Order: sequence, then C-alpha cells, then structure tokens
Amino acid sequence: MNIRSAPPVHLTYCMNVHSADSLQDIENNIFSSAAAVFSAVEQEIGEKGPYGLGLWFPHSSLQDQEDSVYMQELKNKLDSSGFYIFTLNGFPYAAFHNTRVKEQVYSPDWSTQERFDYTRDLAGLLAGFIDKDIEGTISTVPVTFGPWADKKTISAAIARLMDTAAFCDLMKQDTGACVRLALEPEPGCFLQKTDDVIGFFEKRLYTEGALYLEAEYGFSPSRARDVICTHIGVCIDTVHSAVMFEETATIIHELNERDIGIFKMQLGAAVGLDVSTPEDTRLLKQFADDVYLHQVNVRDKSGMIRFFRDLPEALRSPVTGEWRVHFHVPLSGSFSSVPYTGVSDIDANLLAQAVHAGVSHFEVETYTLNVLPGFSSTVEDAMARELLWVIEKFKQIA
Repeated sequence: MNIRSAPPVHLTYCMNVHSADSLQDIENNIFSSAAAVFSAVEQEIGEKGPYGLGLWFPHSSLQDQEDSVYMQELKNKLDSSGFYIFTLNGFPYAAFHNTRVKEQVYSPDWSTQERFDYTRDLAGLLAGFIDKDIEGTISTVPVTFGPWADKKTISAAIARLMDTAAFCDLMKQDTGACVRLALEPEPGCFLQKTDDVIGFFEKRLYTEGALYLEAEYGFSPSRARDVICTHIGVCIDTVHSAVMFEETATIIHELNERDIGIFKMQLGAAVGLDVSTPEDTRLLKQFADDVYLHQVNVRDKSGMIRFFRDLPEALRSPVTGEWRVHFHVPLSGSFSSVPYTGVSDIDANLLAQAVHAGVSHFEVETYTLNVLPGFSSTVEDAMARELLWVIEKFKQIA
C-alpha cells in the first residue's frame, strides 16, 4: 500500500510466509490469504487500497511466466481486485516450506547461471506488472554463503550480477520499467555486515564489475558506474541487523554517505535472550527446527561476539551472554505460548531516516510463523497485525 505520497512509500508483507509451488498456488495466496490480510487492515484503518504486494515466485512456478496472455489476465485481475505488485523476494529459489531448507536457501548462488536465469525471469515478470511511476525491486542472496566464498566464486558472481544489471538497463530502455536488484546481507554469508557491503561495492563492483561491463557490453566507464548504481543496491533486513548487533540507523547512514542505494527494507524482529542458566537454553531449544538456518551471535560481558552457524550448534556449546538468534518473530508482540523477546530497533525515527535516505519499499517479513513454537493465530491475522503495527509507526512521522 502507498502509505506516504511525498515521497511515495510502499508497504507490504512478504508472501513467502505462504507455501507455494505453482502460479496457481500464488494466485490462491493473493486472492484468498492476502485479500484477508488487507481486508483486516482496511477495516482497522478505514482506508481502501489499492494494496501493494510483495510476492515470492519459486523457480518451479515460473514455467508459465512467458505466457503473455495469462500474465495480462493476472494483471487485469489484480487491478480489478485492488492490488498492485512493486517488489519480489528473489532470495529463496526453490521449496521454502515443510522441507529442509537450511544453507540450501543460498543455492544456487550468484556464481551460477541458474541464479542469473531465475532473477532475469523475475525481473521480466516484475517489469510487466509495475506501473511506470514505480521502480520495482527484487531482494536477493548476498552473493553467496560464507563457506562457499572463494576467489573463483566471487569473481563469477560479480560477472553474473553485472549481466543482470545490463539486462535490467536494456529492459528499462525498451519498456520504461526500472527493476532494481537488492543484495540482502545475512549472518554467515559473504555479505553479513555493513563493512562487507561497502567493501564489495567500492572495491569489487565499482572496479571489477565496471570493467566487466565495459569489456562485455561496450559501456563507457561513467555509463558502467551509472548502470551499477541504478540497478544494484541493498536490502536491509532488520532481523539480520539485530543478529549482527548492528544498529539499523547506523547502516542507513553509512550506506547513504557512500551513495550505495538502499532499495528495500525488510522489517522484523529477531529472538533475543540473556542466557545465564540452563533454563534459558532450554527455552531457546524450542526455536531450533529442521527447516531453516538459525544463525546465532552471542555477546559476552566483555563485548566479545561469538558466531554459530545454526542454533543447534550454539546449544551444544552453551555460552552465557546476550544471544541473538536469526528467527523472524512478530514485531507486534507474541503470537506464541512460548515466551521470548523480539529484538528490533524499528520506530518512527528509524522509518523517517530510511525515507529521508531514499528508501521507498518496506516489507514485513515473518516467514517463520510455520515453525514458531506455540504459534496460536492464523497467518492472516498475524500479518494484518504486523502491518498495522508498522502503519502506526509511519503515522508518527511528521
């Protein structure tokens, strides 16, 4: 939904919270689940749509995306139902529910042709849906998983990212639709902290990447830099920031100072707990599941931080201190019978800073409801309350 007009700001929730394998599944999620979510929001705030959607298309669902008649019919149906699409989650490539995901969520990574092909298809699809006055965004894998990040992998990833930027540039020239790719830093990945992002953009994309565009596409140095800045940026996920003990306000400031585009923000809370007793670790054990990777950082009294790749690993080596767990829990309070603290620095001041820095796409992402211990609500009710919580913060912005 467009919740601010000057500058335009769009808010939605990420529909990867709903299981989907096909375009029919996605349609059902839109016109059933999302319709219920936004109906509840509308009843509460007394304002009608249109409502923006943040969709997730698994690779398996894109086999029909080149059917122009079908896609036009879907767009017409969206328009008549009061929906519009402005952002996609292009991070998970395949099945994301009810099966082991773990580190495979980063595969294929940006060193592969498969990741390029998938993202190219998403960009083409999004270009057909967005209004010409909206720049579409696709959040994506932070290059690769940390243990996979050798020199060959990173160089190949830079080439595929530049191919994507060139594709989006050509598509913009042909259709007028601007699609932007937003790399999403995540704990344990090649890009996990702000310094990683700054180093990658300034020391690799703006140098090696620009030279690739010059050699492969005949761009001038200035045009290569412009294409990169227009089509490659960052998605800040506040859950990931919390796990890394980074202040989101500082991230926004540092990236903005270096003209690294923040194309999208995903809003959520991480699990946080001060662990000092066996009972504390027993509580955290309930958040360990066989589906998702739950990275952990623990900060002790001296300020030292110890990283664990997954929660079960951390629980086998219990350490005391402040634990931050990569588990997306609701911003608006517990929907669970299991007590926990949701760690997030989202408030009106942070949202105002983000808007001032040029962020126009905001997306609530709480995909772990299906494994949230003691979850005692419907997904639709939970997501409606999440959106209302964020809307209330935006209302506090002058």
